Amino acid sequence: MSFHHKNNHRWIVTLNHTQARIYQGFEKEAGYQLVTIHDFSKGHHKVPHGKEASTKDSQKRFIHSLANDLLKASSTGKFQSLVLVAPHQVLGLLRSELAPVVKQ
Repeated sequence: MSFHHKNNHRWIVTLNHTQARIYQGFEKEAGYQLVTIHDFSKGHHKVPHGKEASTKDSQKRFIHSLANDLLKASSTGKFQSLVLVAPHQVLGLLRSELAPVVKQ
């Protein structure tokens, strides 16, 4: 059994407009395990008056929620390095929401 410091964790986030999958691995070791799935379709997508929110607004909330979760994980030392894999447009949206400490 090998000992891993918390700062050796690397997270890989793969995402598109509807889902993000977060995988965790250790530097210098092969293989990653699925940590969690953020699913856009399972979120709350209604505005207060019961009208359906636009898909674009819902996607922004999805990306914002993911960025907040990544900030919390970074702040608690759950990963040292982060790799983002996404289509250009989605990656741009996520990067605009990420806190500076997560971008480092």
